[in-house]
Amino acid sequence: MASETKLIKPLFDFSHNGRPVGNGWTSRPNGAHWGTDYLSRTASAKSNMYDNAPEETRYIYTDSDSGGSA
Repeated sequence: MASETKLIKPLFDFSHNGRPVGNGWTSRPNGAHWGTDYLSRTASAKSNMYDNAPEETRYIYTDSDSGGSA
């Protein structure tokens, strides 16, 4: 399916999954409070089924090691 390839697959690259927080790391700003942010809801369901509310836990992600290699 085109939607799986173009919309969902890139969400498995953490650089496309959340907002930059520095040094190659990203974090979803809304945690488990998605509202109508269906793309973030899908990203969470596909890559990390369980998210706590942002006031409880902040998750940060990266695709690379300390040397910048994936």
